[in-house]
Parts: sequence; C-alpha cells; structure tokens
Amino acid sequence: MANENSNIGFLAGGQQFTASNLKFTSCLTAIKSLWNWGFNWKNIHVLSCYVAIDATEFSGEGNQGTGSISVVDSHFNGVPYGITIAHSGNQQPNVILDNLLVEDSTSVVLISGGDTVLAGSAGAQYIDSWGSGLQHLPTESDDNVKRTGYINPAPSKPANLLDSSGAYFRQAKPQYEGTVPIIATAHGVSNDGTGDQTKAINALLAANIGSVVFFPAGIYLVRGTVKVPVGTRTVGSGWSQIMGNGPSFQDEQNPTVIVQVGEEGDRGTIELSDMLFTVKGAAAGAVLMQWNVHEDAQGSGMFILAFQTFILF
Repeated sequence: MANENSNIGFLAGGQQFTASNLKFTSCLTAIKSLWNWGFNWKNIHVLSCYVAIDATEFSGEGNQGTGSISVVDSHFNGVPYGITIAHSGNQQPNVILDNLLVEDSTSVVLISGGDTVLAGSAGAQYIDSWGSGLQHLPTESDDNVKRTGYINPAPSKPANLLDSSGAYFRQAKPQYEGTVPIIATAHGVSNDGTGDQTKAINALLAANIGSVVFFPAGIYLVRGTVKVPVGTRTVGSGWSQIMGNGPSFQDEQNPTVIVQVGEEGDRGTIELSDMLFTVKGAAAGAVLMQWNVHEDAQGSGMFILAFQTFILF
C-alpha cells in the first residue's frame, strides 16, 4: 500500500499490531502513533517525508502514549527526522531498529524539542540492531535499567527465518484467484453453533485434500478433535469460528486438542486462513491447536489464524 502527498499518511493506535509493506512518499508525517502497547513496522519505505514516525502523542484514558515500536527490514530516504518521541521520562517508548537503512537524515531518533538520541547521516547509514528503552537481564535484580545504543552482539537470526536479502521471510496471504472453493455448509457442515460438527468437518477435509475449502462466517461447534491433513487449504470469512465445547475439553489432567494439524512426523504444506479457534463453557482441558507438520520448503507450513481464549457461556 502506498500513501503520497498527505499531511499524515497513517494515523495508528491500538494495543499490539504489526503493519507491513507500506510506502509513504512526500508526506509531512508518514506515521503518527496515537498510543499503543506494542507496534511492529516491517518493510516500511518512507521517502521524502519530514517525519517517518511521530510517537509524541499522549491520549485516551490515563493519557497513554506509545509503549514500544519496532522498525524492521525498512528504509528511510530523505527523511530529516526519522522517529520523534516525547520528552516525558519513563513514558518514552521503547524503540527497536533492526535491519534499517537510513539515507540523508538529520536525526534517526530524537526527543521532540530536545536532544538527538540517534544521529543521522548525509549518506547511507545501515542500522543492524539498535535499541532504546528499559531492559531486564537475568544477571540483574533491577528490571528497569534504561539503555540506549547499538545492541552488541546483535540478536542471532536463524537462516531459515530469513529471505535471500537477509530480511525476515514473509509470504503473502493466499487469495486463490480463479479457484472454485468447496463450501463447507453445502456439504453437511453446520455453522449455526449447534450440534457436533467434528465428524462432518473431518470427513470434508479428508475427502478434499488440495482443494480450497471455504467455511462461511458462523460458529462450527465441535465436541471432539478436528483433524487437518497435510495438503489442506481452508479459508474462512469474518473469522469463521471452530468452537470447542463439552466434556472432552474439561479435564485439565487429560487435555484434548480442538484442532490437530497433521500427524507426528508429517512434512508438507498447510494453508489455514481467516479462521478463529475458540471455546464455549468450561474448557480447562482444551488445547486450541496442535501443529505437527514440518515445512518441506520455506513458507510452506504457513497459517493465518486467530486464537480466542475467552470462555463463552
């Protein structure tokens, strides 16, 4: 997504979010952070903007500001003031910069109306791993030690998590263009939140490995374990819910899995998109998901899901 010639390109606020693949060109402020607990910005390109991320705002109940921001695998070019933070003592956000390229910048991180925390450069400046904030180390009794500077040694990144450029590997969510899906509710599966859909879902998935199975919006109540075989491709709508309920999920000493992906030792591809796994009623013995499948290529063991642990009565 690109945003050009705006006063503010992205007005961001919330609890914990990740945003990626954004490009801002010729904005006064590319991103203005109203408040958050933690916001990760990945693959962000900010070109010819006055400020990349403004984290000086305090708002809402309790006058909360930005808790923490991480800028990963990103590029600021022609941005005089990269990240601006408020001058408010311990309420300053924690900032992590990882694999960030900055070009033609006066300050990469600075206190608004105050000191520069991380100076910029007229040329290219590569920031491998830099942080500012409160840090806790196992060898220290004080868990509120404020540190600022390059992290040395930088965190080790396993090669299988990186792409060919050294950035964290990412894969676009599948869209299945031109594919005619198999609709679960047209094949004996109910989404009205009643009954037990375990057998019907298992039979549907087992009979359609490799096809796209679509679960329309609704609640699919299950009283046993849903088995997801290797090769499964499913997609929901509006977070279609597979909801565990009943005695099988009540014994914490003998937990039962709601959704079991593959069998032990399996390798291959699984794609589960826009699905919500949750419970209803007492569920001390519920395991929302058990994942058994090892990828056979980078990104092949991929899923986009949400997990809801509230107990619904």
